[in-house]
Amino acid sequence: MKGIVFRKKSLEAYIKEHQGKDINLDEIVNVINIHHEKENGTRYLRQWEAYKGRKATGCSNLDCDNHQKCDSLVGAHVKIEGKENTWYITPLCHKCNSDDNNDPMPVRKEDLGPYMEVKEIEAE
Repeated sequence: MKGIVFRKKSLEAYIKEHQGKDINLDEIVNVINIHHEKENGTRYLRQWEAYKGRKATGCSNLDCDNHQKCDSLVGAHVKIEGKENTWYITPLCHKCNSDDNNDPMPVRKEDLGPYMEVKEIEAE
């Protein structure tokens, strides 16, 4: 798929990894981590899980070694590359959510949840 960025492994390796499963490459987007949140990362992760109705089990970055399973996730603030005005929350491992990571990351659109301020989460 043109435009999707895989840095560690190739798109072909990702497809091979998920052989036998339905893969719609149009459902994968590049996101940029925009707010390396440390303080409320677990709250944002709980918000994401409540919104999605499922538990986060791995890093949403399809190019991450922790993609399949990770016990240390946070709800990270991301934006779709090229779309500056909309923020989302997605589960990322601490490495992908670090201040050093400013590279585009491929994630499934279904792993993006809406961004809400922490005070909105606590009020619900």
